[in-house]
Amino acid sequence: MVWISPGWGILETPRVELSSKDQQGLFESIVGISTGMRRAGITLYNINPVGSGGGVMKSYYKDFVKGVKTANQVRIGNVALQVFTYQSGGLVLNSSNDLAAEITTCVNDANAFYMLSFEGAIGDGPNEYHALEVKVDKPGLEARTRSGYYAQPDQIQKP
Repeated sequence: MVWISPGWGILETPRVELSSKDQQGLFESIVGISTGMRRAGITLYNINPVGSGGGVMKSYYKDFVKGVKTANQVRIGNVALQVFTYQSGGLVLNSSNDLAAEITTCVNDANAFYMLSFEGAIGDGPNEYHALEVKVDKPGLEARTRSGYYAQPDQIQKP
């Protein structure tokens, strides 16, 4: 899925203090979006149509890409469009406003893939996060994949 948008403004917001109720609600949203995208087989690509603009903001989303394991770890940046894009194995393209070229990059990237599957672990509790990593033993090659999944105690998950 290609999403053309600079994002939702979350990363430009000054540090926001979240209540435990807000953190719980956002954690449930993160689990729901991540699980829904995984089950539907969606890899998300984000194109910022205005280009990067600022240097630091171009990569600031990377501070939030590590999966959150519990609600009390949630920060507002964890629900940024760029974070969901990265976690799905897609590309964040924010250095150019040449939409045709950026869409071509997304299409070409999506056309070159391997599919790996395995029986996921059953969670000891609800929404137990399991990180995933695929390494390639060849210089210059990179494997992008989902960065993790949320397992449930009563069902086997297929990441």
